[in-house]
Amino acid sequence: MIPSSLALGAPVSAQDRSDVIDLVNRLNMAFDIWDLDTMLSLHTDDFTVHHPKGTAQGHDQMVARKESRCEDRGPSSGCGGLTYDLAGM
Repeated sequence: MIPSSLALGAPVSAQDRSDVIDLVNRLNMAFDIWDLDTMLSLHTDDFTVHHPKGTAQGHDQMVARKESRCEDRGPSSGCGGLTYDLAGM
């Protein structure tokens, strides 16, 4: 059952709305650059991530997913160690 405070159309304070938008944006950026430390810091221990390439439950599975995804790949594959030259964009 969804709490009434989360029901569609329920009032949300400007601060709560801003906090949620900030959290989602930080999480999206962490996934975009595969920043595992940030991803894990933004999740509770019992989270579940559903992805087209599989599901990960909790911190340990997320770490294992990154290790298997990034095995034998270089930095250009999106597996850690990424740097961005924003001046060159």
